[in-house]
Amino acid sequence: MDRCGKTRQKTGWWSVVGGLVVLGVAGCDSGGGSDGAGAGGTDIGNPGSLADVVSSVSDSSVWPAYDAGSGGPWVFPDGGGEPIVDVVTNSDSGGGAEDVSVTDSGPEPTDSGNWTWDGFGDIIPPVGTGCDDPPDPPFPFTEVPGFGGSEDFAFDHDGGIVYTNNGNLIRKTLDGQIDILVPNIGGTAGTSVLPNGNIVVAKGNELILVYKEGGSKPLLSGLSYPNGMDVDQDNYVYVAEQSGGRLRKVNGETGEYEIIAENLTNPNGVGFAPGYGRVYVGSFGGGKVVAIDRNSDGTWGEPWLFAQINGDATVVGPPPEPIDPPPINFQPCEGKTIGSVCVASDGIKGKCIAASGPDACEKDAEPGLPKYVACEGLANGDTCKITYWGYDHIGKCKTPGGGNFDGCCIAAAGTGCAADKACEECVCGMDAYCCQNNWDGICAGEAIEQCAASCDCSSGTGGTGIPSCSAAPDPLAFCFGLNEGDLCAYVENPEKILGGRCRNVSGLNLSAPFPKSGVACVPPEYLKPPGGGGGGGGGLDGLNVDECGNVYVTEYVLGYIWRISPDGVIYKGVKLPSSWIPNIEFGHGVGGWDIYTMYVMNLNGNSIFAIQTGFRGKEIAMPPAGTFGD
Repeated sequence: MDRCGKTRQKTGWWSVVGGLVVLGVAGCDSGGGSDGAGAGGTDIGNPGSLADVVSSVSDSSVWPAYDAGSGGPWVFPDGGGEPIVDVVTNSDSGGGAEDVSVTDSGPEPTDSGNWTWDGFGDIIPPVGTGCDDPPDPPFPFTEVPGFGGSEDFAFDHDGGIVYTNNGNLIRKTLDGQIDILVPNIGGTAGTSVLPNGNIVVAKGNELILVYKEGGSKPLLSGLSYPNGMDVDQDNYVYVAEQSGGRLRKVNGETGEYEIIAENLTNPNGVGFAPGYGRVYVGSFGGGKVVAIDRNSDGTWGEPWLFAQINGDATVVGPPPEPIDPPPINFQPCEGKTIGSVCVASDGIKGKCIAASGPDACEKDAEPGLPKYVACEGLANGDTCKITYWGYDHIGKCKTPGGGNFDGCCIAAAGTGCAADKACEECVCGMDAYCCQNNWDGICAGEAIEQCAASCDCSSGTGGTGIPSCSAAPDPLAFCFGLNEGDLCAYVENPEKILGGRCRNVSGLNLSAPFPKSGVACVPPEYLKPPGGGGGGGGGLDGLNVDECGNVYVTEYVLGYIWRISPDGVIYKGVKLPSSWIPNIEFGHGVGGWDIYTMYVMNLNGNSIFAIQTGFRGKEIAMPPAGTFGD
């Protein structure tokens, strides 16, 4: 398409103006235009009227039907790089907008007040338009050779890719031009370009600030394997510390920081949602993507589980709906006389005060905790039983600090925790890294905090020395007397009763305490098991978000690109022919890198995959083109 006698080229800047995503181009005055001063002329950089723009578009099918009376804004650059907003109305505003009405047979915008012009004759819908009908996977892709060797990369504002190659931090354009930004920097694990054009890279245990004009300086040291980052519109870097389990917010100029989240599982990829009100963090080895929401006062809330990905075992599609458990007919004093010993719903002993009813058992005034009562008179390793709501939970008596049972509660060299296989299965079911890579401090913390039913190590180093019953629910017992397909109640603990269905568990990828065969009560929550961390040993690595809020993550080893919709529905986007695809970036529409294409580094093949997802990346903040560089 011709613009002012020139072939159209997608170059320019992408920014946020008044809440609108705008692509701009340099002006090309052909006479009659006034760079925003008034109506008339055909200056495509700053058209005198919307009609001028429409008349210059040879393929009018790209323009939707538009009633100018519905208002604007339509966004144009002013020819000098600064954005202005011309609101189309029914009367001549005298300020660069005319009384116009443009119609054709195209579709009517659902929210014409937020549609913008991208500078190339195309209409950009507001964020969300078309998002309800995304293209179906698998996504088509091609390969761009001549790039590779870096854990992370980022597009700069002039259309180059910044990444490390042969130990140097370089900038390389699509046509092969190379500039060395920082020589001999070594390997890096995170790269981001700030809105002001400066670059931040993660190297070793520190962040390094690289100035767009040249030169660099340490920004922040003392981090625990920073790996994966994103930036907000205010020049702050959000960096994940994989070995530290943290997400930090770092000032991109001063290095001042605050901790946004802690106790994350091997955090790696980081990406903001559109609008910067939510940040997503992936986990390398845990298969988790967590979301953290920004509060109204600018602070950040607690992380919450957004999606659980388990490679080939992932349940693709909508998350299963919870089931209300059927009522439990709990009769602790049935067949007993008043004053007889009984067990209340929470497993604590008492005396019968009535012949029937779930509350017929009055607990003792000073009861002992069920896990200790169940092991009275028993030794370390003996079989024990705790009864909740009339269901028996069978386990073993364990003495913290005695035998080998505390071995899983501290970090250790090697994989897994042979001292306690039940604890090992519990931890590795959530975090495969612990059994595939190393039983580190995070694994020990998960044993203490998440797997108390399997690992009695609440103190991490010992405790009372009194044996307690480490018991797990018996999913088979919850289906005794029921048929396959019947509703059942899964009593996880006295306070948590889940509804499920009796299912033959043969072939289901369920973690402990589910057996490998038999008919057991399976709540839908357990159909998305917490294990895997990538289904065969992979881990979630790169992460990015498109304009519609879809989250994309790469999976190490298996080569999957996963797409997760904003409501948590998981899709297998595409399986790439590579086992090492560490990071994702959307093109900026500059330097030949297409704005509707998602680019993924291929460390197995010295190339970049170009993937068509149907959407642009989320909005990003940039200065106007030409502010720096060529």
